Amino acid sequence: MSVDAISPVANNLVSDRIAGMLSNAHKKMQVSISNLASGSRLSNPSTDPAALAQALKLDAQINRTSAAETNLGNAESFSKVQNGNLETVGKALDRLGELALRAQDFTLNDSDRATIQAEVEALQGLVSDTTGATFNGVPVFSSDKQSVTTDSEGGSAALAAIDLGGAVASATASGTNVTTSGSAVDALETFRSAIESVASLRSSVGANTQRLQFTTDSNVISRENLAAASSRIQDTDFAAESSKLASHQAGVQSSVASLIQSRVNSSVLIDALV
Repeated sequence: MSVDAISPVANNLVSDRIAGMLSNAHKKMQVSISNLASGSRLSNPSTDPAALAQALKLDAQINRTSAAETNLGNAESFSKVQNGNLETVGKALDRLGELALRAQDFTLNDSDRATIQAEVEALQGLVSDTTGATFNGVPVFSSDKQSVTTDSEGGSAALAAIDLGGAVASATASGTNVTTSGSAVDALETFRSAIESVASLRSSVGANTQRLQFTTDSNVISRENLAAASSRIQDTDFAAESSKLASHQAGVQSSVASLIQSRVNSSVLIDALV
């Protein structure tokens, strides 16, 4: 028999086709193993470039949203510090009003009023010092509005200005005293006005805090849904991927067995022909 007649057998086209199927099944098996090991179906960028780009953008937005939540949290802490200081000032002003009323008692002598005035001055000093309070070096009270970043796109909200200095300026002035019955009457009116101003400021702080809390809640919901969308795009479905892996492994094993059998058959046929 001529060599040409044996050549198709020697080339073994069936064996080559099986080898190609084995290579393809092995590649798919490796992809499944990689997806299961990494937890991401996009561990190889070439798997789905468009989905990868979308997932990266979503992840970036998630990170920016988290940063906005941090800013909002810090702003809320700032507002709580404002409220705490205003609460202390409110108590001090309440006591000042009480002292101003007591100083109007006609049965008090100058020495009694001097004692009361000493307490008034101490409380006025407390109130005055509180107007200069700081939070991480930033003035707690100011006539300027504070701007806080609220979302992943850089949106911002202006919080109402909390100007304690302006509200208590008259109450802490050196001319406000209770050294006489007449000055005590004037001081009482000044302290009452300051109490109303501080109450209004606390209301504004409460409104600021509420706005920050609602905005934070909105960002949390947004971040959770962005994370869910990103997960759907890139996370591995372990049940489905495990099933694929089993199928690919079976394909590899079947191809290996077929390839071995094909080559054995070819060898036997060549021996018979020769």
